Amino acid sequence: MLTASLALPESSYPDDAAAASFFTRLLERVRALPGVEAAGALSTLPLSNTFQASGHLIEDIPLEDDDLPPVLGFAYVAPGTLETLGVGLRAGRGLELSDQEQRTGAVLVSESVARTYWPGQNAVGKRLLNGRPSADDPDPWLTVVGVVGDVHVTSLTEEPEEMVYYPLLGKHEGDWAARQLTVVVRTRSEPSLLAPSLRQVVWDLDDNLPIARVRTLEAVVDEARAPAALTAVMLLLAAAVALGLGAVGTFGVISYLVSQRTAEIGVRMALGARRGDIRLMVLRQGMVLAAAGAAVGMGLALAFTRWLDAFLYGVEPRDLGTFLAVPAMLLAVAALATWLPASRAARIEPIVALRQE
Repeated sequence: MLTASLALPESSYPDDAAAASFFTRLLERVRALPGVEAAGALSTLPLSNTFQASGHLIEDIPLEDDDLPPVLGFAYVAPGTLETLGVGLRAGRGLELSDQEQRTGAVLVSESVARTYWPGQNAVGKRLLNGRPSADDPDPWLTVVGVVGDVHVTSLTEEPEEMVYYPLLGKHEGDWAARQLTVVVRTRSEPSLLAPSLRQVVWDLDDNLPIARVRTLEAVVDEARAPAALTAVMLLLAAAVALGLGAVGTFGVISYLVSQRTAEIGVRMALGARRGDIRLMVLRQGMVLAAAGAAVGMGLALAFTRWLDAFLYGVEPRDLGTFLAVPAMLLAVAALATWLPASRAARIEPIVALRQE
């Protein structure tokens, strides 16, 4: 997917209708380009770290005089934009060109909005309003015609925002955001190859219009997750160093314990202990120490992983799989670090051990 930002100057596009008409003609031409599967335009690109929000009145939820209306995010979208981005339709229908041209007052809401304000109900057909109703408008309410999936607008690490999606032309004039949109194009090939064609289409319609931030959606996602990725890499390196130090430390401790028990091992072998018994004894001792350390580490991890919640995506701080896999890995490393001292102890000759005593 390819994205590009456009801002229409008011001098050339004096009203919302002119701006909406430009984007409608632009998308028609972009969709006709070779290799283009779908195209759209919206005021707030997902993961763009920009967020528009305002107080919305919900028709079914009356407010007292001193109550504040719920604050919901909103974006202006051209027909087919959410489908282009892969945002699934959960109920009802999407926005159509007729909603824009006839100013029907149709809007879409995200799943989180439907779940919060109409739990257990069908949100399609419900009505809401951005701001306070005007005394001059006999019917200011906007009608929900569809429910779409939640989208991370500002950050991957935050919960998806509660969103309302408006057509480029709503029931009221003055929607400034309809002039500043990001065009999104889904292609069948490398999206960056489409950039020259996209620029040419824009300049065929308006050769004075600047085009900003032409980049792939993959680049947008990479930029959004870069801080978390850097933190994850640093934590991974620290964990690898800690694991290495733990393995070396375990090897050193077990080696020292074996050297301290050389005479005891010699006596045991002189009295008939087999080499496998000696190896098993040393392994058991090392693994008991490692298991005790893993148990302590598990307890500390359960207490402190909640502080890592901001760095995690797609996994819970107390994920069961992680808490099973990490101790198993540590015990495997401990077993490997213990094996060499255990094998060395099993090779001790009884007469050598007794002579040292």
